[in-house]
Amino acid sequence: MTLTIRKYTPAVVKSHEEELVIENPIFEPDRVVFSFDGRMNQIIDVHFEKAQLTGDTFARFQSKAVPPPVEAQAIDLVTDLSMQPTTQSENRTCLAFLKVEVAPASSFPTSERFFQLSSSITQRDFYMQVDSDLLVSMKVSPLLTAVDSPAVWPSGCRKLLKVGNWEWHNAGYWEILVKAAANYPIHLSISGLWKDAKEPFQPFNFGATPLQARAISINKLTSSNDGPALLNVSASPGTFLNISTFTLNSEQIQLDYSGRAFVKIRGKYVTASFRDYFKRYPLFEAILTPAILALVGWCLLTLRLLFRGARQDN
Repeated sequence: MTLTIRKYTPAVVKSHEEELVIENPIFEPDRVVFSFDGRMNQIIDVHFEKAQLTGDTFARFQSKAVPPPVEAQAIDLVTDLSMQPTTQSENRTCLAFLKVEVAPASSFPTSERFFQLSSSITQRDFYMQVDSDLLVSMKVSPLLTAVDSPAVWPSGCRKLLKVGNWEWHNAGYWEILVKAAANYPIHLSISGLWKDAKEPFQPFNFGATPLQARAISINKLTSSNDGPALLNVSASPGTFLNISTFTLNSEQIQLDYSGRAFVKIRGKYVTASFRDYFKRYPLFEAILTPAILALVGWCLLTLRLLFRGARQDN
């Protein structure tokens, strides 16, 4: 039977062990998968397993003495530690911006995979893999009041761009456009100031609010995963799941969803019952259980008195 999930419910994915899959997401009309607007003291590094420079970015470097490779291969856009300033403060950081879209010539994806392979108190990172080509725009920009001179750039503004064995050092006020190949992972790592490994962080906003999808699932993160999904939530016919936020810390990923759906846990359907609600809302169990027991006791006492009265009449 279908369950109506009115409030956003978290789907929790363990780091190193599980992966989250969003099936048949809806990106119309602007094709934006997600965007990241960096805040103070947040520096983002991106690694593409297979991608190529595109558009104005490739044209910009094509005239160099040694231009970058044309064919798709591994690409990195990372913080250039060799060119960092000697001092850092809250007023000396560079803002980062990231936008991921479905590439114009590519069909809409049928699945998005998210998982984590590392843990760190100072970093929040995750991998994503989509079965469509993606157009990724990456920008860095210092606050206007943060730059003393063009020779002194805040933290995070100096970036190292690597395309295969080709490298380029640059700083601030620039945009890199990359076409990422379908079905190859993209690794995003955000450095920031967090209290501990469990402090949550929202690394991006979905292009649609809420994002709609046909289903979500949580699977074991193994190369041979033949068993049933740990969790599968499929929207009932004619409807979609509504997905609100994607958050993570160093130990897990969490996706909040709602909708009318069929729910399976390890291949078995979940059905609604009073006991299910009690497990989900223990406060109700604490309040209602004594009341139900009192009602049952009153009914038994009433039946006993009626039965006793009937015997005396006879």
